[in-house]
Amino acid sequence: MSKKNFFKEHPLVTNLLLMLAASVVIILLVYMFQRLYSRHGDEYDMPALVGKNIADIDTIAGVDKIELVVVDSIFVGNTPGGNILTQDPKAESKIKKGRKVYVTISSYNPEKAVVPNLTGGLSLKQAISQLESVGLEGGYITFEENDLGNNIVMRQMHKGRDVSPGKVLEKGSRIDLTVGCDPNAKTKIPFVVGKTPREARKMLQTASLNVGVEHYEHPDDKNNSRVYDMQPNKTSRVPFGTVIELWYRSESSTDFGKVVKNYKRDETPESEEIPVETPAESKSESADEFDW
Repeated sequence: MSKKNFFKEHPLVTNLLLMLAASVVIILLVYMFQRLYSRHGDEYDMPALVGKNIADIDTIAGVDKIELVVVDSIFVGNTPGGNILTQDPKAESKIKKGRKVYVTISSYNPEKAVVPNLTGGLSLKQAISQLESVGLEGGYITFEENDLGNNIVMRQMHKGRDVSPGKVLEKGSRIDLTVGCDPNAKTKIPFVVGKTPREARKMLQTASLNVGVEHYEHPDDKNNSRVYDMQPNKTSRVPFGTVIELWYRSESSTDFGKVVKNYKRDETPESEEIPVETPAESKSESADEFDW
């Protein structure tokens, strides 16, 4: 019996074979379309944009393969406007041509903040929180014996001069404080390893301590840095105003979970008298130091 006669005599089998062939063809067409649409296998390394200025973006290799989307702008002191602060996806991620990349840049015009009244009986902790709420930061803290009470703010200054409540300053400006304290007052150094620069500063200042030189191992990625070392790092109590020096690394280069887990703090009791650094003593020629 010939094949032709077989298909005539078995129409059901013929229809099933035709349906199977049609299904295979459809599946192959869909698969080929998906590969073409998704550019299967056509992947690129995401270029590093953080630290670069958006005005120079066309000079960066690989940028022609992405679509840049600015999602926010933030004022960062001493950072030129248009600098890229964060990117998503991160550098060296695998991306496909035409991928949208979301970035945050530094703003061109600094925002303004109104200085609050910090000398109306506020504690140091309350004053730091008030400054943070309006976009300002605590600066250098000087401690003096007084009759008002322990840790009560007595004076507020900006760049060495008294600053009145209501004064308009750029956001991010630092307000130096004079705070009353017992001459023998001591405090514990909080553990700030793994914290962001802003978190670390706030924790130290609210603990009646000063932030000294801040070293950045990756200065082009300050906004994604965290503390990986601090000195002194005692677990025992130290005098109010003790200056703590901080070292930072970029999150992209360090497993901070391991750093925090393995970090060892000095449990050696402090001597009877621990010298408290003054602003002049904490100065350094390092380019990473902040001007108080």
